[in-house]
Amino acid sequence: MKPFASGCERNNDGVLESEDAAFLRSIGGFDVPAELVCPIQLEPPLAPLVAAQQNGLDTRDWPRKARAAFDELTSRYEWVLVEGVGGWAVPLWQRDDGSIATCADLVSEWDLPVVVVARRTLGTINHTTLTCRAVRASAKLHGVIFCDSLPVEGDDIAAHTSPQISCTLAQTRELAFVPYANSWDEAARALEPFARELLGMK
Repeated sequence: MKPFASGCERNNDGVLESEDAAFLRSIGGFDVPAELVCPIQLEPPLAPLVAAQQNGLDTRDWPRKARAAFDELTSRYEWVLVEGVGGWAVPLWQRDDGSIATCADLVSEWDLPVVVVARRTLGTINHTTLTCRAVRASAKLHGVIFCDSLPVEGDDIAAHTSPQISCTLAQTRELAFVPYANSWDEAARALEPFARELLGMK
């Protein structure tokens, strides 16, 4: 599931749809209602709380709505993969006391283990290391999956060295590497060993 999604587009019926959530539904192979896979959908391509503020939306019911969808899915299936939105510190909703809840708070409240997904491009060493350290401060970090969203040249030294250095600095391990692919099947093959390991965890 993807509890929060922004940058959604309206379909022919005028209903907001998340491209990411639609993808998750299609690869899962399950007949799961869209409102369970992605209970909070927003049109502006902004952090969820910012999108809500820009549109005058009340976020106080969001935690209950998102958690209800999560609980329903966990009652139906043995495993539920929860995709974040934007990053560890992205603001999701505002509490009654005025404080802001982030992706980190959602993970903590739902007691979720974490897999960080990172690019191999220049700059990822800093971003990945800081994210992993922040995750470990409040949640269980399994490791990092590196994923190429664009083709990487053979002489791209940054891309070829950043995973090992990032994981060493973050004191975690590389769980999988997904090269740039033209089809989901190619990416799935790269992820299969880690998926089998994940399903074997107790």
